[in-house]
Formats: sequence, structure tokens, C-alpha cells
Amino acid sequence: MRFLHDQALRDPETALILLTREQSRLFGQLPLYVQEMRKVISGNGKPAYESIHAAFQSVAREIEAFTAELFRQEITATNSEKALNVQNRQKLLEGLEEVVRELALDLTQWVSSKGGTTLRDAFVEGLDTLLITACDTTESNQTEDVELLIKITQDRGELLRAMRQNYIAEESSLTPAGRQLFLRITGLFETAVWLLSRMAQLQRQSLLIDEDLLN
Repeated sequence: MRFLHDQALRDPETALILLTREQSRLFGQLPLYVQEMRKVISGNGKPAYESIHAAFQSVAREIEAFTAELFRQEITATNSEKALNVQNRQKLLEGLEEVVRELALDLTQWVSSKGGTTLRDAFVEGLDTLLITACDTTESNQTEDVELLIKITQDRGELLRAMRQNYIAEESSLTPAGRQLFLRITGLFETAVWLLSRMAQLQRQSLLIDEDLLN
């Protein structure tokens, strides 16, 4: 890990800053899945999904252990609230990583008609945009960036339902397996958007805690 070390636990405020930085760095690993997807889709080799996953899990375990140790220290109520916020975001981040990994696996095996290929590419690019925006927002930790992320991750359920219905209606040659895969992809994408929205809302909450300290 780049930021976390045992000595930081002696100063809870420093520990929280370093914990947030490490979490942000871990978040930055998720767009690697999209890079691997593009490589596979273009026929330029096998994906390194499992290597990305293993590295992510290793750092995630260290973050969890560090956070648990932080809670064992004598910390103020405000720092406890901030630590809980980071812990909750970490749980969402780990859930998001699992969803992105499953999406990567499913999208790279989605072989259908020309229309299906176009839609698959739209999912890949959409996921990439969302992940990069979320990573940048986590890194900047600015209110305006957080509010923008919340806005673009608002409920997309109706849009995805319409997309599902239109695609299935137009793809008359879609096999049962292909239909199941498509439905799974749209479901995973919807879950990813929801998780990103929840993380943004928690980041907004963290910023409000900091604002209260300044007032």
C-alpha cells in the first residue's frame, strides 16, 4: 500500500486522510477492467481480469484491517462518524468492483448481431465514462464534482427497461442464452450505477461533516 502505515494510527485525523487517499487510489483500479475489455474485444490478447481482481482484493483487505484498528483507538465522535463513512464507502466500492468484474466478463463474451455489437460498445463506453468521472470525483473531493456525479447517476431504471424491451423486440434471432446474457448485463449495469450513486451521496455526507467542523 502507498499511504497506510501503523504509525499513522497514533493521529486519527492523519489516519483518516491517508485512509481516504488509499481508498481513492484503489477506486482508480476499476477503469483497468475497461482497458482489458477493449483489448479483448479488439482481439489483442487475453484479459487480465483475475490479476486486477486479486490486486484489488489484497489492498481492500488492508484497508478493512486499518479501518478496524482505527476504531479501536480513542477517537472523537466526529472522527468516528468520518471513519464510519469511509468504511461504508469501502463496502460499496468492494461491491462495485465485483459488479464491474462480472460486467467485464459478460460484455467480452457478448457476441450477437451488428446491433448487439453497437449496444455492447455503448455499454463499455458508458461504464468507462461513469468510472472515470467517479474516480476523478473521489480524487478532487469537491462539492461541485460530487453533485455532478449524483446527477448523472440518478435512477436509470426506466431508460434501461426501455432499452431491454426495444433490443429484445428487434433481435428476432436472439437465442435464449443470448437473451439471458443481455438481461444480466443490463441488470449489472443498473446495479453499478446505483452503487456509484450511493458512494457519491456518502461523499457528499463526508463533505458536510467537514463543513460543520469549519463552522
